Amino acid sequence: MSSLADYLPEGVMSARLAPETARSLNSRAFRGQVTRILPGVYGLPEVAASVEGRLKAIGLYGPDLVVTRKAAAALTWWDDLELPDVWELACPRDINPGYGVSVEQRLVAKHLTTKVLGASVTIPELSVLDLIPELDDDVVYEALRRRKVTIGALERALRDTPRRRGNARRKEILKACRAAPWSHLETRGHLSLRDIGLTDWIANYRVNVNGSVYYLDAAFKREKVAVEFDGFQFHGGRDSFHADRKRDVDLASIGWLPLRFTDQTLDSLKALPRILAERRRLLNPEH
Repeated sequence: MSSLADYLPEGVMSARLAPETARSLNSRAFRGQVTRILPGVYGLPEVAASVEGRLKAIGLYGPDLVVTRKAAAALTWWDDLELPDVWELACPRDINPGYGVSVEQRLVAKHLTTKVLGASVTIPELSVLDLIPELDDDVVYEALRRRKVTIGALERALRDTPRRRGNARRKEILKACRAAPWSHLETRGHLSLRDIGLTDWIANYRVNVNGSVYYLDAAFKREKVAVEFDGFQFHGGRDSFHADRKRDVDLASIGWLPLRFTDQTLDSLKALPRILAERRRLLNPEH
């Protein structure tokens, strides 16, 4: 009998694509030598249990299958979002394979997908739109904060997916995000700035540092002070933590002073007028 490597050179094999192996693969699955990942798709046990094995299996099971929603977000842009136990997929055919996937009958345009280890996955802007019914505007704020999408890209994806249930709310959120802060904490922070009499700042101010683009929650251009409002629920991941520190160093390298406030330290904004006055004195010592 041929070795497992003959049947699964990459750890995963579709019996449909290699019908001469179907009987042997099914027999090996019965004996526990291979694992059935999806109907007719088998993998070595250690591969079948991995994200990589699952993606390869989805790609082999059907080229018209597309990973959507939380699984797509975790795989493409939201790196500290936990992958769900059941992955949601889209397919124009009416299928129900089981095995830890739930399939919605839906056609996803090819330009709204990308490839991850052989499987089609919705691009970030579409996964954001898909998650709005579940997470409402929080998911938009999250993607914007991570610089993984733009409002323009979200609006284009929305135009490319017309007549979907929930599009009215999606349009409402994107319209609000064009003019509003990118998080609920930012909203509170901006109100707090006004409460202490500070109005000479710009929300979501764009700064370019050696090719990296950052958007400051509230920028005092004259004093070069960047005020950032950091929520914990969506920004507590390790990657986000390190990215924020790199951001602070990049801003400091061109003369900006980054100041970070959380929902527990917004009261410290009261010190900001003194900090701004001192910055003006340091930046303009002759005055």
